[in-house]
This record gives sequence, C-alpha cells and structure tokens, in this order.
Amino acid sequence: ALVGTVSGRTDLFLVDLAGADGSALASAAPARRLEGGATLIRMTDDIGDEGDPAWSPDGRRLAFTFDSRAELDFEFEIGPDRERRLLWARFREAVDADGGGSPTLLSLLDPFSGDRVDIPPRPGQWRQPVWTGPRELCVVDDRNGIANLARVELDSTGSSVADSRLLTNVVGGLSRPAYAAGADRLVFTAFQIGGWDLYAGDGYRGGWTTRAPAGELPAAVEFPSPTLVTRRTPPDPVDEPEKVGLVEPYRTRLSVDVSQALGGGAVYFNSAVGLGMANVITLSDLLADRRLSFLLNFYGSLDNSDLAASYYHLKHRIDYGVGVFHYKNYYNSAFTSVGELLAEDTYFSERNYGVFGIASYPLSTFRRIDFELQALTSERTIFKPDADNFFLVEEDKSTNRLLRPSLSYVHDSAFYGSYGPITGSRLSLSFAPAIPVGGSALDRRTVAVDWRRYWLPWRRNTFAMRFLGADSEGDDPRYFVLGGPSTLRGFDYYDYETQTGLAGPRLAMLNLEYRLPLLDALIFGWPGRWGLGPFGATLFFDLGAAWSGDLQPFGHDDSGDWGLRDLRGDYGFGIRTRIGFLPLKFDWARRTDLRRVGDTVFHFSIGPEF
Repeated sequence: ALVGTVSGRTDLFLVDLAGADGSALASAAPARRLEGGATLIRMTDDIGDEGDPAWSPDGRRLAFTFDSRAELDFEFEIGPDRERRLLWARFREAVDADGGGSPTLLSLLDPFSGDRVDIPPRPGQWRQPVWTGPRELCVVDDRNGIANLARVELDSTGSSVADSRLLTNVVGGLSRPAYAAGADRLVFTAFQIGGWDLYAGDGYRGGWTTRAPAGELPAAVEFPSPTLVTRRTPPDPVDEPEKVGLVEPYRTRLSVDVSQALGGGAVYFNSAVGLGMANVITLSDLLADRRLSFLLNFYGSLDNSDLAASYYHLKHRIDYGVGVFHYKNYYNSAFTSVGELLAEDTYFSERNYGVFGIASYPLSTFRRIDFELQALTSERTIFKPDADNFFLVEEDKSTNRLLRPSLSYVHDSAFYGSYGPITGSRLSLSFAPAIPVGGSALDRRTVAVDWRRYWLPWRRNTFAMRFLGADSEGDDPRYFVLGGPSTLRGFDYYDYETQTGLAGPRLAMLNLEYRLPLLDALIFGWPGRWGLGPFGATLFFDLGAAWSGDLQPFGHDDSGDWGLRDLRGDYGFGIRTRIGFLPLKFDWARRTDLRRVGDTVFHFSIGPEF
C-alpha cells in the first residue's frame, strides 16, 4: 500500500507484485499494468489527502490518515454580465456527531468489500498509525501540542474507539513508530539534542500498553495581549474593485523580473568609444512559463557590441527556446571560438552572429534529452604589429559558417556541498554534426561524453571521478586543449605549444579526487573577532591526452623503463574555501610519467569543483 499523487490529488494505491487484475478488490479505478508485470490499483478517489497506510496483522484492513482540509467549500454567484463571481471559499473541516472533531481522521478500509470507517480523534490529531494487534494500534498523538505515542484500542466491531491513552510524555517529540510482532518491539524516532535518533522499546504488549507516562503535561503558554493599533487614514484604494473575486481566464502578461533584471547594469560615455551600456533585462509572466531576455552590452557601435535576445516557453513538458545573438571580441590566442587551433598566438578579432533554437524533453526528474540547432557566422580579422611595433594593422580576413544540430542525453543526480558535488552522478552524451551551407562552411562531426561519479565513503568525505572523452572528425575538426586548473593541473594553459599530447581533435581524460574537510573555521581575535572558513582539502590524480592520429598510452622509454608514453599525468593536493558565495581553489600539482616527477605547478581559480 502506498500514497500517490495524480493530477494534484493524493489517494491510496495498492501495488500487486504478482500482477493480479484487482477484480477481488473494491477498487476506485481499473488496475493499470506496470513495467515488470506488477499492477497498480487505485483504492480511493476523493479530494482529501490520504497518508501513512499500514496493513492489519491479518491483511484484511488498511489503517491510514485522511486530511479533509484539501476539500474546499465555496459558492459562486452569476452577475448581470453572466460572469461567475466567487462569494466565499473555506477549507472543509471534519465534524463528528458531537459537533467537534479534527481535520485529520484515522480511517480504516476493508479493500475487499470497500467498507470504510473514519474515526475523528478527540482531542488533537492522530498520525502515522501502526497495527500492534488485531484491534489495537499505536499512533502519534499531538493532543497536548507535542507529538507523543498513544495506544488506540478498537471495539469488538472494529468501527469505533473503545479506549485511547498516551504512552509517552516527552518534550522533543516522537514519530514514525514501527512494530515487530515476533520480537514484541516498538521502534520509533525521537528528537533530542538537535537531531533525530532511533529508539527501540522491548516488551511493548507485555509492559508498554499498561504503563503511565511520568512527568507533568505541558502547560499553556500565555502571551500578553498586543497593543491595539488603529488606523486614522482611509484604506488603500483597490484597482478595478469591480473585478475583486471575479474568476477570469489566465492571460500572459510579461513584466520585468526584478530578480534577474537591471542587476549590475551601467551606462557610460567617454571620448574614445562614445556611448556605452551593459545590462541584462529579463521579463517573465506570473507563472514563469514564459521568459524573454535581452543582453545589451553596447560599446560605441553595433559592430563592437554584444547583443542577444532569447525567448523560452516552459509551460509544457517539452521546454523550448529561440534566440538571436551578436558578439564581438578581441583575442591574443591560438584558439578560436569555433574550435580552430592556429599555428601560434595571434592577435585577432571575432564577430560571431546567428540564431539558435533549443528543445528539452525531461524523461524523469534526473534525465532529459536536449536538441539544439545553431546557425553561426564567424568573421575573423587577423592583426599584426606595424613596423614600429606600436599599432596593430589588419593583415587578413576570413569567414566561417556553421549550421550545427546537436543531440544530447543528460543525467544529473548530483547533490552539492560547500565546494561542489558530494554524492550522486552526472552524465552527458552528445553528438553534433556540421551541415554544409556554402563554400566557407565547416566540415566536422563531434561526439563527446562527460561522466562524473561521486561517493561518500563516510560523512563529509567524498571520492570523485570524472571521465571526459571526445572525437571530432572531418576536414575542419574541433580541437581540444588540455592544461590548467580544470583539466590537467600539472600543466599550464599554453603548454600545448611546447609539448605533445595536449592538443588535438581527440580527447580522453580521467580525474580522480579525494575530498575531505580540513578546518571548519579559523577564528582570529585581533583586530576584533573575525574568522575564515570552512577549509577543505583535495588529493588528486589526473591522466589524459589530446591527440590526432594513433595513441599509444603506455610504453617503454629509451632506457627501457615502463610508464606513460602519449598520456600525460600529474598528482597533487589542493585547498578549498569560500569568501561569501565565491568558491576559491588553490592547487599544487607535479607532473609524472610514472617514471619520474617534474616541478610543482600552482593554480588559483574561482569556481566549484567538477
């Protein structure tokens, strides 16, 4: 027996692992076949909320809680314009024969006949029932304002309460009782000293059912009456008072999202570039189903500005978005934004503009499929110093066009700690071919895999692993570069210019890390009392290569010693801390080919761990 929510309504369901059709049960709907042969049978169909189902010892009855507050009583009136106007609405309360009662009932259901008895507790509420005998239950009772355990005895017909009384009297609260009939043991959780712990009471039927809780019941807390506040000014006027209480269809109205708009924006002017502006403006509707965003980084002229606009529709299960963009950047690098690797560091500018569309289909809470289509034009201008090495002059221009669809499968169940993920896993599989659209179109097909796994060997310690693999084929393959604090930490960003195995259209990399807490806080006494922390430590080993052609991972050197051949490796340790919301990383790494060890390389970076 379990509780499930369908279309916003919570009801009681049975899962038959043998695959029975439920014909022997008084079900509320036909049985539904599940994967693996089991069947799902709906036992209730009402507006109220069921919870905490428990089988009786003979398997003939189900005890569960029923909260009627999910049911609403309301009344409409029809105005002269034939529109419905809501007069009033309130939660429906459960009322017993004596006029009292509680919104939470103890319900007993015979799944074979459909007979159901709703028992209102008096006073307080009963929750989390568990059967301790044929006509006896243990429940969580809050009649005194604190959750304690109580014994409920049914009469001979099993349709009303013959006796009920408290078994415990603690101030921290008890919950989640479970009873083992063979051992006559009751297990429950209790809140004590800032945390929940597990407790067991042996001899429940032999002694617990007759015990009287010690101590005094908690007394009522009296508060002084608040000072009466009067208002001398008339109430604030209401816009369109004739529409108060009127039920109207929802209409999409976009407005500026203050949480994501106008933050950090600026407008400036100087004689060198003229007028400038930098800002991101986001608009959304009330339900956040539709989002419209604008990037406005204006630098004197449109050619030198970063401009973008995007629209995302998130109302249905498939999320989709479209957008246009224009970016202009200046570089001194050998790596271009479209994945080309130049012969050496070069002064150049790139003007990238185009359109994109994206669709995302969630398979579950943690898995989805993404499809993206991007049409990009990249105009590159190469500069060189003049004869006096004072100005940069234009040397060459080139244009590349890229029409690239990409299909990705994404899994993400990672749970984050202070510096990055600590448990769970992440996986991304993608395929992105380039479709020829002209003589200057890039010809490439790229596949990539990014798999990350996190284990907790014990509390606050994490073992992390990441594997990256990629392959780009075609006349204009995308190049990958290794080195720096995010890949191989024993190498710098530009070591690929002087060393082999760090740049190429094929990539394979493995990162292993052991993450542990180092200091929870570092407190100083002067000047004043202040502190830093927490601090964490990381021990890591990196192994990988980026290459073209064939790869020989291991082999012997000229001296006959075995070790790494085309692979590059390093090991080291790092310090992790935070300043505000910024995660800081300090890494010291040493290169190794499993034969000898190189010099230490230091990296400082800002960002979470992989």
